[in-house]
Amino acid sequence: TITAILLKAIGTAQTAHPISRTFLLPNGKTVLFSHITAGFTVEKSVNGQPVVFFGLINDPHEKPIACITSVLKDYADKDLDQISQLALENYFSTLPWIIRQLFLWLAKRIPSLRRRYLGATFAFTSLGKLGAEAIIGPCVCTCTFGVGQLKDRAIVVDGSIKIRPMLT
Repeated sequence: TITAILLKAIGTAQTAHPISRTFLLPNGKTVLFSHITAGFTVEKSVNGQPVVFFGLINDPHEKPIACITSVLKDYADKDLDQISQLALENYFSTLPWIIRQLFLWLAKRIPSLRRRYLGATFAFTSLGKLGAEAIIGPCVCTCTFGVGQLKDRAIVVDGSIKIRPMLT
């Protein structure tokens, strides 16, 4: 899928550009995350309500596209309790608001805590399948990418105008 290809491409780019996986702490110091982890949105239904979760794939730059596609399919098809990342996020959502805020505050200040529970070095969301042409998502990682709908657009190729499928 285009999502698997983009996750691999962004992961590969993060190997060449370490600054893209650097997190700024509130005290002004920076932390470079050595492992590359792709984060991506996962839409699920919880008690009949649509909920967006955040899936993870470790080392996407080292995995074949088929493997990444398989992981994406598992996140889409399996129940929440069958995927530990989603089960953890679902549990977290049941905690009182103040506890969730405290945890997020601590995770922003303690790199090891952030890495364990907010582990993605980049986030990816593709709402094009829902008809969105473009999106700017919240930044929960060192880099965030929002991809819109794949549409035919006029572009210039070798001095001529051509129609090509393009993403926003």
